[in-house]
Amino acid sequence: MTRYRVEVLEPTSLLPEGGSSRAIFDAAWSLLGVNAEHWHRSVRLDVDGGLFLKGMYVRPVLDAQHFLRRWHVRNEFHNLLALRGSGLDIPVALAWGWQRRFGVPVRSFLVQRTIPGGVDLAEYIRRATDREARLATFRAVGEAVRALHGAGWMHGDLACRNLMVRPDGGVVFVDLARVKPADPRRLDWRRRKDLYRLVKSADKCGASDEEVN
Repeated sequence: MTRYRVEVLEPTSLLPEGGSSRAIFDAAWSLLGVNAEHWHRSVRLDVDGGLFLKGMYVRPVLDAQHFLRRWHVRNEFHNLLALRGSGLDIPVALAWGWQRRFGVPVRSFLVQRTIPGGVDLAEYIRRATDREARLATFRAVGEAVRALHGAGWMHGDLACRNLMVRPDGGVVFVDLARVKPADPRRLDWRRRKDLYRLVKSADKCGASDEEVN
């Protein structure tokens, strides 16, 4: 038995307004080109002010890692709403949907607004050459992570590719499927885990000791 679920917070030209859940899902999925060789794919679309569309297809396998990925898109959608409700700077979620077979998600999509002019931190490190500008950006990264943790959340995958740098120097968290509220009993450990992941990722991307300390 196959069922579709779609939730649209803001209509866009990508998704047929007033259509059935299956029609909306198929319209979004057709733009992704995800197949058995591409279990995860995303596209940027220059419509409606800039949209970011991501999709996931999980083949019917039994290993735990792939099985848990089936819920990533739904989790990210709800995390986007919760984090914006906490006052954090994250992308605006517009819609999501999934196809389930016998109750298990198989395909899913998420639509959100892009970050105009933004680049991920890994790309920023490769491009930026001005020492003072780089130091200011890493200070902004530290402030953003402090705000995330201070609001009671842990990212769970705090790599450079999951932080976007705005043209004005602001920092935005992306790829939020693994975000979770922090368990007060393990708060310090969770914070250290996030920070260790970020420092390790920044080091691999070419950040200096001065920037990450």
